[in-house]
Amino acid sequence: MDRGGVTPTPHGALTWHLLSALARAEGETSWRDVFEAIAAPLHARFPRQHPVLEGRAQGAVFGTSTLRATQALSVISVDGPRLVLAGGRLHGLTPETQFVLQPPMGSGGDDVPCEVIGMDALRTTVMAPAAAGAGLGWRAIVSARLLPSPVLTVALAGPQELPGRAALIAALTASPLLAVADATQADILVRGIAPDQREHPYPALGALKDGAWVAVTRDGRLAVRVRALNPNDAGDLVADLEGAARFRALLALDLPGADPELRAKVRLTVEHAGSARPGLPRLAEGDPIELVIENGASRPVHVSLLQFGLDGAVRIALPNPSMPDWRPGGYRLAAGQTLRLGKDYYGQGLTLNLPEGYPYRVDADSDEGDDQLTYMLLVTRGPADFDLLEQSSVRLASNHPIARVVDLAITGEGSRDIIPAKLKAADQGWATITASVRVDNTRDREISPGGSGRVLFYKVDIGGQIHGEVGITSTTMSALPTETAFWSWTPTSWPA
Repeated sequence: MDRGGVTPTPHGALTWHLLSALARAEGETSWRDVFEAIAAPLHARFPRQHPVLEGRAQGAVFGTSTLRATQALSVISVDGPRLVLAGGRLHGLTPETQFVLQPPMGSGGDDVPCEVIGMDALRTTVMAPAAAGAGLGWRAIVSARLLPSPVLTVALAGPQELPGRAALIAALTASPLLAVADATQADILVRGIAPDQREHPYPALGALKDGAWVAVTRDGRLAVRVRALNPNDAGDLVADLEGAARFRALLALDLPGADPELRAKVRLTVEHAGSARPGLPRLAEGDPIELVIENGASRPVHVSLLQFGLDGAVRIALPNPSMPDWRPGGYRLAAGQTLRLGKDYYGQGLTLNLPEGYPYRVDADSDEGDDQLTYMLLVTRGPADFDLLEQSSVRLASNHPIARVVDLAITGEGSRDIIPAKLKAADQGWATITASVRVDNTRDREISPGGSGRVLFYKVDIGGQIHGEVGITSTTMSALPTETAFWSWTPTSWPA
């Protein structure tokens, strides 16, 4: 058929949809945006088509940069003005959460407000204006995230005339996740340090000659990263504090209605040195760690493993989209199957790597007790994605405690990021299972033996039993000489 002298070229269904989406793409468009614009409509029209995206999903279509992912839920079914979204309370949402419906990338349509009319553990139902024409291929952007109690309470201290103080107070007051409280009752104290202030209460931070906002927890740790006094940084500080509030709320997530069989029969165990031990394992930096998931239920389940990091980040350790057997909706665990995350999934051992700046002390002489690193296993009868739960560090740019394996798999050379077509609504059986380890927050100790060398003491407490190594290092501790010796015996006493 000839149209205006141009003979159309026939294309397959995927090619036609892909070229159409690319023609509509704009500057800040990622490959994930392109994929989400075509996957659901293509699958709805051609059910045998299951498109897959390989590569850097958040990579820019036009350029080499990596774009920040948008916090959104896909529309998975449509019934007139009612739309069902692929997420609910188990994704850290509440019925008060506000969404804006966004049309497919490059379609030229406007964002549409919607109202939440129903929410359960894994689904949210919203009502949109009928004239908007919202449907498959659209997504619901989280415009305001309201969390259940407890919110995080914050007190403000420091000179009244500090630059940015008024902007910070306004931002704190406007936040739905934070509440301003008295210093004696607040969870976090935000103190302003004036420029060139010669002395301040936080000696471990060193000189803060340009001044800073320092947010400290009740146990004397940095709650979030130190921020400048610049009024423009007030929003960034509040965003970090909101991240800390969300971290605490997600960690306390305990919804009614969990499937009793899943809660009783699916187990998450933390092992150290290859053997499970009773009680809460106590680990130090460099220790091997293994996470074991057992499905004792009568049917297959889908699992996603979240890590609540020491740096305030929430990351998904399982499933990993770069793995060859990755599928949407969590890792499928057959009835009776046991998965060892390091050995079976990543094919190598996992070790505990503490984040930069840990243990975030603001008093150089403080010596608090151990910290807790928590893993949460989300178990569902059917497929369910939990990407919406992830958040970056609120304390410092830092590493995942098992980052050397996970980050290599996600972003290393030769890896791939695979995103298949969006899910159908998941079956409603679900449960959450948590496991924690104690983390020794003391770094390696060094003492002078009275000679020219210095001795590094490294200790680990496992199940109440002390194990350790001793290494002789150079006087400056800047390098480990070749004559370093190690002993397997355990000293009878440790330096104070």
